[in-house]
Amino acid sequence: IVATPPQANLLSVAVQFYGTAEIITLVPKQNFWPIPKIDSAVIRIIPHKKLPAKIDDKRFFQIVKAGFGERRKQLHNSLSGGLNLDVAQAKKILTSIGISSERRAQTLTIAEWIKLYQKIGKL
Repeated sequence: IVATPPQANLLSVAVQFYGTAEIITLVPKQNFWPIPKIDSAVIRIIPHKKLPAKIDDKRFFQIVKAGFGERRKQLHNSLSGGLNLDVAQAKKILTSIGISSERRAQTLTIAEWIKLYQKIGKL
């Protein structure tokens, strides 16, 4: 939820699009029964007073999901497959907004996702 590039994920992008998330405290796994394999955290999410941009949420997250659809692939390949775009078209779109087509989805900031949405949101 609080992950940032280059470790971002679909959940962290979704939460951070709508608000600011922070870890308040860690809760050791020994505080639970049965003991889980990992520790837990208490988080606080403060909603943004207004969204970062005027965006159609459904279309925005279609684009984000397409980007994360094949996590190990370069962004142009993920977007191409997830949005039914030609690979060359996906590369051209990314290059036109200053994002290397060789990057991966987890390296994009919220601002870059918004730029990408603004470029291809209406396709």
